[in-house]
Amino acid sequence: MTSWLGTALVILFAMGGEGQEHGPVFLLEPPARLAFANSTGARVSCAAHGAPPPTITWQLPDGTPLDDVPGLRQVLDNGTLVFLPFSAAQYRQEVHAALLRCRANNAHGAILSRDMRVHAVVWQEWQAQVTATRAALGGPALLSCTAPAALRDHASVAAWYRDDAVLTPSDHLSGPTLLLEEGWRLVVRAVRTEDARAQYACSVLDALTGERRRSAPVTIDIVLGFCEILAKLWVMMTLFAAAMSVASAPRALLPGPWETSVRRGGDAVLPCLVSANPPPTVSWYRESGVGVLREVRAGAGGEAGGRYSAAADALAVRRAEPADAGRWACRAANPHGHVTLRLHLALRAHLTVHVQPHTQPAGPHSGQLKLTPRYPDTAALHSNQAHLQFSSVKYLY
Repeated sequence: MTSWLGTALVILFAMGGEGQEHGPVFLLEPPARLAFANSTGARVSCAAHGAPPPTITWQLPDGTPLDDVPGLRQVLDNGTLVFLPFSAAQYRQEVHAALLRCRANNAHGAILSRDMRVHAVVWQEWQAQVTATRAALGGPALLSCTAPAALRDHASVAAWYRDDAVLTPSDHLSGPTLLLEEGWRLVVRAVRTEDARAQYACSVLDALTGERRRSAPVTIDIVLGFCEILAKLWVMMTLFAAAMSVASAPRALLPGPWETSVRRGGDAVLPCLVSANPPPTVSWYRESGVGVLREVRAGAGGEAGGRYSAAADALAVRRAEPADAGRWACRAANPHGHVTLRLHLALRAHLTVHVQPHTQPAGPHSGQLKLTPRYPDTAALHSNQAHLQFSSVKYLY
């Protein structure tokens, strides 16, 4: 309420006071996406200021006014749109997967909100699962937490567990584990023999319903080389595993490139998942469009203003910028050989577009107002995504 009042005062000041009539201006615009569970329903508000006060309505993209649907949807006089809880049998695509807009109009004009896409999710039974790669002693193990694809858009990993203890997040490059992919993947960085006895699990939180599910536990399968012949003699295997380990060249833990993404301004971790004995030395590179590798200097005195920091098995990219997106590579080498792994980092950001000038007066007898998105003509179109090409521009009125 306080933010609404502050915004209204600013608008009134800009318009020259309360006594001056003007067209509507949004105070509260609906979101681009409204997701909710069928068991909870949802409500979304739309508010605008104007003199005289504007009328708030909802409509379809073709301009058809939105009506009540008994038992499913209500359009309130105050601009609030209510979606009622419903059963799976009551699902209707034209209601629960619709594209809608809010419209505010008074005697001086009308404005339309951005498109709001409705996404109602029908509850279904689901479980979280964990899978683990095999690992060599001293090498990394990768554990992946999975949930049904329909759940991923509105779910997150709430916690990882080792036996009954919660694995607390640490700094990107410190500690015995690494959290990747917004917590959906866990790397045990240097597997020890006792890790084979530990049980790992994850819990997933559904943001729409508040449900939290914990996976069944899994163990890490440790490859012991020649020590496998002692599998039935656990005590002896524990005592002599390190002594009987065999020197080896670096080899990749997973086939193919590592794909990951990060929100603009967020932090990302690029792992170099290799097994080797002795442990390898790792170097990091940016890969050009023609496959040329350029070594990256990480640390306080390095490139990108010190936003890159490296450990023995990972590179952290802090406050990610568009220049960080693209192909990366790590090269792991020891006296017995080397291997190069490819990684790809994608940047996610909400698309925002601004039209300038924000207002353009029209003559009292002009009858229409024309705005063309060509620079440096009457209007200029600016986006926060410089690499995007606009295929079409449509003005809403």
